[in-house]
Amino acid sequence: MAQKKKRDRTPNVPRDTGPTAPAGSTGSTKQAAPKSGQPSAAKASQSAKKSSAAMSQRERKRRQQWIITAAVAVAAVALVALLIVLNNRERSQASGTPPAPSTLPADLISWSTKGRADAPVTVTVFSDFECPACKSFAQGIEKQIEEKYVLTGKVRYEYKHLPLPQHNPGANWAANAAECAADQGRFWDMHAYLFQEGGTALSNNFTQGRLRDMAAALGLDTAKFNDCLSREQFGDRVQADVREARRLNVNSTPTVFVNGQRVDIAAQGYQGVITAIEAALAAAGQG
Repeated sequence: MAQKKKRDRTPNVPRDTGPTAPAGSTGSTKQAAPKSGQPSAAKASQSAKKSSAAMSQRERKRRQQWIITAAVAVAAVALVALLIVLNNRERSQASGTPPAPSTLPADLISWSTKGRADAPVTVTVFSDFECPACKSFAQGIEKQIEEKYVLTGKVRYEYKHLPLPQHNPGANWAANAAECAADQGRFWDMHAYLFQEGGTALSNNFTQGRLRDMAAALGLDTAKFNDCLSREQFGDRVQADVREARRLNVNSTPTVFVNGQRVDIAAQGYQGVITAIEAALAAAGQG
């Protein structure tokens, strides 16, 4: 009996159903504390983030330095290439052999015109020494006009300057060079030389240095020419032609007038100039 009573006094303790103790329990189940020297999960995560941020910053700096280095290298290569092109162009222009001097009789040349002053037909051309189309005109139709009409006293041919803005400063320097050569009676020789060396797809073929070399190759008085060119001694003549072109609503080159009538080169081509000359001669009774 005594043994039975002792069992009845023993508390009814429920079996352990898991690691979680009931609310308010002060049971002996405890979370193991981290060992000394081992970072907690939060500290490890924070450290990893700091390390990743530092690596990202270093990577950004490396990329920025690479971009700057590459940009400097590209700029240096471009500059060297430009200097080579300019140097080659300078040499090619300076070494160009001038064309043969004009064979026109001296009495048919007056500054930038050629032909008899009393010729029944006057052909006026507004042109640009840097213009490819002008080069084609000067080396083609212009020569036909000289041989067939100027030498026979039927045409007086006038050259007018119209250096286009997109071709400056080279075109303007070339126009001034032609005027300085005209001061020594060599306009048409310089005219032929300029179109031989210019009038390409590239603009600004002419610098003062190249033009001085060309004057020397033509046998001009270089001291006089160089002074004339550097001071733009005949710049007013060039600008007078430009103002005349504006007054006539000329804004492209070459533009041609025959006895004051504009030739529609766009519609008729350069051969239209020959047709206009023949019509003007017929009207003057010299067809």
